[in-house]
Amino acid sequence: MASAASANTPKGNKGKRPREENADEEEPAQKKPRGPPAKPEKKMTEEESRKEDEAIERAAAKHQRALERLRARQQEKRVAKEPPTKDPEVLQDAPSIQNQTQTQEKEKGAVNPEKDDDLNLFASDGDV
Repeated sequence: MASAASANTPKGNKGKRPREENADEEEPAQKKPRGPPAKPEKKMTEEESRKEDEAIERAAAKHQRALERLRARQQEKRVAKEPPTKDPEVLQDAPSIQNQTQTQEKEKGAVNPEKDDDLNLFASDGDV
């Protein structure tokens, strides 16, 4: 025969606690933390704090330098992909830049004497 308590509950709730009317007023049970117990926080001395701050600054500076190198490499790749400039001013400056480079090499003595005749191609008529 069924007991009086089970007669009041539906068939699916056997063995479960009946709901209380003021259930929302109760605090939910606290879950126990998993893993080993937390160690108490250690107080850092002034010197330890300073060393940690310096380490953080060094890491930030290292990161900043790495970012700058990355940006420089990306910029070099962009410049390499750009088509040659067709700006008339830049094209007019190109021979003068070449003359300056050869003149500087000649002053340094880096120009091969056999190729000295090639330099006359860029010289004006009065200089030959």
